[in-house]
Amino acid sequence: MKRIVVSDKCVACGTCSLESELMTERSDGKAVAWGTGMITNEQYKSFIPVLKNCPTGAISVVDDINQVGETASIIKLKKIIDEKLKSYEVKYPTTESFDYIDKEYIAPLFINKDKSGYEYSSYDRASKEGFREFERSIYSQRKTMVQSMLIGYKTKKLSSFAYYEKNSGDFYDGVCQEITKVLSEVEFMAKEITKGRIKLPADFLLFEVGPDKDYDGELYCYKLRHTEQLDYLSEGAQPASYYDCYIDINELNDKYSFDLNQVKEIFMEHVSFELSNQLSKHIFEWMDTIINEFSKLVSKKINEKIVIIKSALKECSFGDISIKENSTSDLREELMKLIKETEKIELKKEFAYLSVDTDYDSSYRFTSESKCREAAGNRLWRFFDTCQNYFSLSYATNISEELTQKYYYQVNNIFDDFKTKLQKIYDKFEMEYPNATIQTTVKSKIVTIDFASFERLSLNINFEIRELINENVLEYGRFNYNDYLEYDREAIEIWSSLDWKKGIFGRDIEYTKYSYSLRFSGMLNGYEKACNECCKLAYEDGFLQEYYQKLMGNILQDVRRSIVNNLS
Repeated sequence: MKRIVVSDKCVACGTCSLESELMTERSDGKAVAWGTGMITNEQYKSFIPVLKNCPTGAISVVDDINQVGETASIIKLKKIIDEKLKSYEVKYPTTESFDYIDKEYIAPLFINKDKSGYEYSSYDRASKEGFREFERSIYSQRKTMVQSMLIGYKTKKLSSFAYYEKNSGDFYDGVCQEITKVLSEVEFMAKEITKGRIKLPADFLLFEVGPDKDYDGELYCYKLRHTEQLDYLSEGAQPASYYDCYIDINELNDKYSFDLNQVKEIFMEHVSFELSNQLSKHIFEWMDTIINEFSKLVSKKINEKIVIIKSALKECSFGDISIKENSTSDLREELMKLIKETEKIELKKEFAYLSVDTDYDSSYRFTSESKCREAAGNRLWRFFDTCQNYFSLSYATNISEELTQKYYYQVNNIFDDFKTKLQKIYDKFEMEYPNATIQTTVKSKIVTIDFASFERLSLNINFEIRELINENVLEYGRFNYNDYLEYDREAIEIWSSLDWKKGIFGRDIEYTKYSYSLRFSGMLNGYEKACNECCKLAYEDGFLQEYYQKLMGNILQDVRRSIVNNLS
C-alpha cells in the first residue's frame, strides 16, 4: 500500500488532475490526492506516467504499509481507529454561525399616512389621533414584521442546522463527510493488510447522521425549521402605549399635526431588539440540545463501525487490532477516580440581571410645562415599575426564574458531564454501558439518570430550585427590594426654550416649548444593588449548596452501589 504526496513545488498547472482520477485540485488550483491519497500497488503502476509528467516534480509516492511491515501496519490501523474514530468529537459551531444579529434583519414597514396636516385644534386631539394612526397602521404590523425577520434569519443561518442533505455542505453533512473519509482510510488499510480477504458490509462507508435519521434532537430541529410559527417568540413586546411619547406633535398658527416618522424608526428598532432578546433565551438551549444529541448519535454510529471492522479483522486472524483487555480492577479504579473528582465540584455563584430600557425622547416637543412633566413622570414610572416587577413572582420574567434556570443548567451539566465521562471509560475498556438507571429524591421530585442512554440528561429539579429561592429569598426570606430601590421624583428636570411661530395676521409670535431630562442613575444603582443582594442571598445562605450536595451524595452513592460494586 502506498500514499500519494504533493509538495510545495506544485504550481497549479492542472496536468495531473487531467491525466489521473487519483488527483484533484484545491480551491487555489493546486494539486491534491483524491480521498486519503492511499493507492494499491496496481494503481501505482498506472500512476507512474503522472509522476514523470509533473513539470516541477511536486508529486511523489511513498510506501505506507509494505514498508513498515504487517505488525507495524496493524498498530498504525489501530491508532487511526483510536485517534480518528473512537476519539472523534463533533466541533461546536461558532456563535456567529447561528446567533441572531438584530441589525442584519430589517423587515419592511408600509404605512399610507406618516403625518397629518395641521387640522387639529388642540395638542391633545392631535396626540390622540396620532396614537390611533400609529396603532392602526404601524403597531398592527408587528407580528408580520417578526415573521419576516425570522424567515430571513432561518434562511440565512438556521437552515444549516435544521436539515441534513447529503453533499450539501451543511453542518451535519460536513461531519458525516469527515467520518466517511476516515472510514475509507480504515477500509483501505484493512484490505491491504488482509490482502483483500476482509469482508465488510457493502454500506460500511455509509455514514449518515442528522435530522430525520434516528436523531433525538429532531424536535429542536423542527423549531429551527418553523421559527416563524413559534408564537412565544413574539412575546415580550412593549405595549402600543409605550411608543406614545415618540409621536411628534407639531404646531402652526394654533393648529396641530402629528408626525409618525420618528416613532416608526424607533418601533422598527425595538421590534428587532425584542426579537433578539426572545431568541437569545431559546436559541442557545436549542443549539446545545441539537449538538449534544447529534454528538451522542455520531459516537454511537462510530462505535458500531468500530465493532464491524474489529470483528471482520478477527475473522481474518488479525485479532491484535482489539485494545488489550484490562482487568475489572482497572475499570473500578477509573470509575472511583471519576466519582472522587466529581465530588470535589462545588456549586458556583450565579448572577441574574435584567437590562432595563432608559431611552426617551428629549426633544423640545411640548407646548405646555404640565404636559411635559406628565410625560416625564410616565416615562420615569415605567422604568421604576419594570425594575420592581423583576423582583415580583407574579411576573413571568423575574429574578427567581432566571436564577433557577442558571442553577439548573449548572447542576444538570455537572451530572450530564459525569455520565458522559463514565460512558467514555466503558468505551475505553470496550465494554457495554452499565444497564443501570438511578432514581433518587432530595425533596419531592424524582431524579432519574439512565447510564445506558445516549440522550442528554434532563434532571427534574427546576421546580425544587425555584421553590428554594422563592421561600428563602423572595417570599419569606430576608430580601426586600424596597430597601434598595426607591422612586425618585427629583430625577425629573424640565427645560424650556423660546421659539417663534406665525400668528393669525402673519406676524411672528414668540412662544415657549418644553423638554425633559431624566436621571436614572440613582434608581439604577439601587436596582443593581437589589439584584446583587438577591443573588448573594440565594448563594451565600447555603440552602442551594445543601440541596446540591445532597443530590450529589445520593447520585454518587447509587453509582457506587449499582455500578461499581456490581463489577465482577
